[in-house]
Amino acid sequence: MKTSTKLFSSISILLLTSFNSFSTPLNGTYTIGSGGDYPTISSAYSDADLNGINGPVIFEVISGTYNETIWMEFYNGSSPVNTITLTSQSWDPDDVIINGTYDFIFNIWSSNLIFDKLTLGSSSSSRVDLLFASNITFSNNKFNGGSLISDPLYYMSHIIISGNDNLGSIDFRGVDIYSPIMDIQILNNNISGHLLLKFCHDSRIEKNTIGNGITTEDFGGYIIKN
Repeated sequence: MKTSTKLFSSISILLLTSFNSFSTPLNGTYTIGSGGDYPTISSAYSDADLNGINGPVIFEVISGTYNETIWMEFYNGSSPVNTITLTSQSWDPDDVIINGTYDFIFNIWSSNLIFDKLTLGSSSSSRVDLLFASNITFSNNKFNGGSLISDPLYYMSHIIISGNDNLGSIDFRGVDIYSPIMDIQILNNNISGHLLLKFCHDSRIEKNTIGNGITTEDFGGYIIKN
């Protein structure tokens, strides 16, 4: 019996120390990477999923290349004020490269997320999938030709795409005229490919460089080119 108890205790300690899982809701700044609070981006978001948040959370990613695909779901306690931000610790997008292990990097079923100053993917085959998503911001990132794509089967709203470089394309499609995507802001981006907006209302498209033009269908908003 004593041997079994010791073995169980050893396994429990190993599981608890594999990374710093916080038993209370997250609040504040945490580091990701070698020597940080979490070894991987996935482990940080898993902890937020497990424990929720009770204030704004910033995940600062230590310089390096991260080969992982991250599924992001709804986090208890998140709100337009209590957001989760993923950013490079150095504030330089060249210092943090995230490559998806599938053909996408992020699969987002969530709200109140910010992605800032990151390099997302190393080729044009990379993409970010936004499904049931709201209050999502992508700002000051490098995409290396990768794309942002929504799924027309799911409702999406309050999306800001601002100041990103080498974004391959944006393909945003609402469900239909009765369930459009609401409040999209696409501002000051360098888009090498195409911008497609279908069933998107109350939207603002302004001061982007777009390589292959804009296609709209049942679009409600305004577009100001360079």
